[in-house]
Amino acid sequence: MGPLKFPQTSPMIFLLNLFLVSLVSAAPRPQHTQETGPDPAASQGVGPVQTQPSAPDFVPQKYMAFGDSFAAGIGAGSELGFVHFDNCHRYNGGYPFRLNELIYGHSMPEDNLKACTGATAEEVKAQAQFLDESVDLATISVGGNNVFFSGIVQACVYRFKGSLDGDCDSAIKRSEEAIDNTLGPAVKDALQAFFNRPLNPKIRFFVTGYAKFFNADTPQCDEVSWNYWDLSSPEGGADKMDKNRRRQLNNLVEKVNSKLQEVVLSFGTSMSNKLHFVNYDASFKTRRFCEERFTEPQKKGEERLDLFMHQYYTPDGQLDDNYDSGNITQWTKDLTGGMNAFVKAHPNAKVAKPYADSPIVVNDFPFPRIPSGVKKIFHPTQAGHRAIAQNVFDMWRDNSPV
Repeated sequence: MGPLKFPQTSPMIFLLNLFLVSLVSAAPRPQHTQETGPDPAASQGVGPVQTQPSAPDFVPQKYMAFGDSFAAGIGAGSELGFVHFDNCHRYNGGYPFRLNELIYGHSMPEDNLKACTGATAEEVKAQAQFLDESVDLATISVGGNNVFFSGIVQACVYRFKGSLDGDCDSAIKRSEEAIDNTLGPAVKDALQAFFNRPLNPKIRFFVTGYAKFFNADTPQCDEVSWNYWDLSSPEGGADKMDKNRRRQLNNLVEKVNSKLQEVVLSFGTSMSNKLHFVNYDASFKTRRFCEERFTEPQKKGEERLDLFMHQYYTPDGQLDDNYDSGNITQWTKDLTGGMNAFVKAHPNAKVAKPYADSPIVVNDFPFPRIPSGVKKIFHPTQAGHRAIAQNVFDMWRDNSPV
């Protein structure tokens, strides 16, 4: 085959073509806008519409996810592995898996997810040992367990242990004191442990917040109690989920997010453009509990594909009758022990509707166990995790290394 030959071109035409090419190259690329409000699919009873992200200029070589249950993805999709001796309850529908798909186009390697359900800031700090210079993108969810979110859900919402759960106002006060006094130092200490590791010069950290649980403006829940025990049984009675109570619980989430952002900003120029806080709460608007289009509490098996938080036994992937295996957490011991003690003290207590159709079977043999359908309450669904992942992706794209 002979040498390639090109047609002759006049100097004037050549310069004109070169000028046109330079105009095209200099044209600004379209910017991807972050969707944080409701989408049209909500009225159709389907999941959120996923925006098609623009291709980033930089693709990280390795992404790892650290943190608590909101990063572990408990209840979203299917649980990873077959035997769960650490009881971290990592699921393949959590936002780390969705974020990995947005970036790379495929699922996340399971070993890159180090988040663990129930992890406090001190325990998230220990996860820093897995960070090395090969990682140039990391997400961290931290703080919820330091302000006793699970205690709030028990004392103010479900009251699985009846009167043994204490009163809601005391639980709220305890959380507020933790937010004001101990949350900030604990989270800062945890984050510092990550920053003290050998870091990839291009690494970006994204600390994810939490979402408010309720629509606090509707009258939908004003006369509704979410108590697990029948209200006709005074021993297990709980307050109704009126607007005031919903606002109190939402305010706690707002305060936690504000404290997390404050901690992230406190690192100042020491972390330059490497550390960011992702507040995705606006993406959950119209997707919370007590929306006008639904009757609360949600019944077992009832599909609500456009809501972003789990209730008791809500469907969202695998069957949720799976129990702990291996080491048992203190939370499980406290809950099973408390429920057994309450029933023993009040043998006539009845399970309230709609929970009566699927009551918790407290299995103490050979060790105390609680089904995952209960553990995942007040955690994001797969649709919620997709929204979180989109928020992180948008912020990462806007702050990725050049």
